[in-house]
Amino acid sequence: MIASGAGVKIVQQQLGHRSAKLTLDRYSHLFPDELDALSSALDGLKARTAADSSRTIAGSSAVADIST
Repeated sequence: MIASGAGVKIVQQQLGHRSAKLTLDRYSHLFPDELDALSSALDGLKARTAADSSRTIAGSSAVADIST
């Protein structure tokens, strides 16, 4: 299930674990790429935020429309 992309709560429910903590305690080693994926996503968000702020009109909180 984990290799197929199932989240912790789904694995918990399918295996009948009382809590997600129990599931993570037993199977956290099977989620090794989660931190890498999160890091990549945050890096992308940071880059988009920086790009968005460079399009902000000086002295204004408005964002310039560059679609035209």
